Amino acid sequence: MNADIPLTIETSRLTLKAPVPEDAPWLQAAILESLEELQPWIPWAQELPTIDLLRAKAEEARIKMDRREYFGWRIFLKGTETIVGTIDLFHWDWQIPKCEIGYWGRTPQVGRGYVTEAVKAAMAVASDDFGARRIEAMCDVRNLPSQRLLERIGFTRESVLHGHAPDVTGEPCDQVLFAWHPPESIKKR
Repeated sequence: MNADIPLTIETSRLTLKAPVPEDAPWLQAAILESLEELQPWIPWAQELPTIDLLRAKAEEARIKMDRREYFGWRIFLKGTETIVGTIDLFHWDWQIPKCEIGYWGRTPQVGRGYVTEAVKAAMAVASDDFGARRIEAMCDVRNLPSQRLLERIGFTRESVLHGHAPDVTGEPCDQVLFAWHPPESIKKR
């Protein structure tokens, strides 16, 4: 699809914004408050990223967005500079088209539905704007909160991939593969 890349997505309570280097201090604060909960699941969260690294990653993300390899947004509470998480669409295969979704929520804000709201908004962009016929999500089989979120919003648990990827310690771990198909894509089969 040749749709414009939405740099901002509005929901009822949130504003999802494409990464910019200026957001680095707010993102670092969100990561710091969430580090303990992120560390079991996310390799980059084994130590607090520096502001300089977060700025560089924002610039890299925007380059990947321009090349349509990746789309990502910071999840802000609407009308504030408070980041409550991030969401990413990556591993695009434009021939199908399909992608993978990833997300995390700021620990003090978890349980309020913000990540669920943001995931649904990103799913709508992937399917409506970019024609994704399949959105996948992978998570460590031990990450039950992430699995519950996916099931709650309509993803189907397709399989457990044994020893599929290294966990944060480098040991092989089992991952659960979830998938979601927009209703229109199911009718096209």
